[in-house]
Amino acid sequence: MKRIRQIHVYLGCFFAPMILYFSLSGVWQVFRLNDLPRKSPKKSELPVVQGDSSEAFRKNETESAQIKQSSVRILFNELSKPHTNSTAPGASPRQDRAQGFDWIAAAMGLGLFTTTLLGMLLALQPPKKRSRVVSSMLAGFIIPILLLFFGRI
Repeated sequence: MKRIRQIHVYLGCFFAPMILYFSLSGVWQVFRLNDLPRKSPKKSELPVVQGDSSEAFRKNETESAQIKQSSVRILFNELSKPHTNSTAPGASPRQDRAQGFDWIAAAMGLGLFTTTLLGMLLALQPPKKRSRVVSSMLAGFIIPILLLFFGRI
């Protein structure tokens, strides 16, 4: 059991930085924050406000908000490139794909799978807590499936 704990700890520590990155970029991808808008206004295309026209100001303010939203989406898109294309931010997915990153990402997935199984095994060890642990695991399996099929809003 001591050896399983050691493997669990070292796999978890080794893959923790990538797990954090993949989980965080996965969050903004779920909400499609990394999708680029089809057409976004450029700063040079914004009208120059002359005088105190409140209508022109509101229009300029709206377009400015669109540019800010576009900038955030561009940032999320670039930060998603290692996750989605195995390229560094700013690099071309067609030319600069890093196959080594594919392999370490695959190893991370297997490491996460392995360390999760080891963690589940360790959680099941104390007989007193076994029923609560099994109940939690079942809930963690059943609730996402129910939400997937019946959680439409």
